[in-house]
Amino acid sequence: MEETNDSMLCPICQKADLVFKVQTIYTESLNIFNKKQPHPAIETMLAHAREIKPIPNPESNDFTRAFAAPTGRNDLIRYMHPDLLAAILAAALIYMAYLTSSQQNLAPYIFGGILVLGLIPYLIKRKNVMVWYQNSKKEVEQPPVSAYQALQHWMKLYYCARDGIVFERDREGQIPLNEMKSYLMRE
Repeated sequence: MEETNDSMLCPICQKADLVFKVQTIYTESLNIFNKKQPHPAIETMLAHAREIKPIPNPESNDFTRAFAAPTGRNDLIRYMHPDLLAAILAAALIYMAYLTSSQQNLAPYIFGGILVLGLIPYLIKRKNVMVWYQNSKKEVEQPPVSAYQALQHWMKLYYCARDGIVFERDREGQIPLNEMKSYLMRE
């Protein structure tokens, strides 16, 4: 295990016994099946399983992925405009009503009722949906940092297993482990 000192105290619990470099945890989790190599960070975390969150499962790919280095590629997300989605669903309902109208006389009325009952809540909440859509679109459009910069930043991160947070020695603040990759690509 790496030496712990005062500069690597967790900003929340102010302890260093369960603070590890993110890079060390990731490397150990990649080599977990090679029993000849020591895994002090993971073994220490497992020994303190009552005190930590989340409890690591070193044999799980999710555990390894959580600490993985940034790859420089963002997940490809293209948000569909909410009005377009509503129009597609309305068209699908109208088409289904048309197809079933020759066999069932009440089908157009049933599908029309479903369409109206679906559109009313959407139209009431449309303003909130549009705000969410615009914010999500802005977040995706932010220019990402280079993979090299993100990797350099990742190599400076520490993880407190007791509090489940990631932090940097020289910076204020901390983030939850599940937000680490998006944090690295936006910094």
